[in-house]
Amino acid sequence: MVVWAISEEHADTVTAFRDSLALSYPVLVDDQGVHEVWSQISDVMGAAYPQQWIVGVDGRIAYVAAAYDPAAVTAVLDEQLAR
Repeated sequence: MVVWAISEEHADTVTAFRDSLALSYPVLVDDQGVHEVWSQISDVMGAAYPQQWIVGVDGRIAYVAAAYDPAAVTAVLDEQLAR
């Protein structure tokens, strides 16, 4: 499993945020508008941030949500990791 965070903020802001929380996973900067492509296929298009996305082992979107639901995230991750 790979975890990424993606931000549209300036790289310096992202770096400061990542360092302040001592995050161990990559925090990527979307300065090319990739989010616009993803949002076109999302059920939560135009929803507030943050959003959670889980891409399944088959490369397809397995989960998208704009509200954090630990039970739902855990269920999807368990299902994907069992494959």
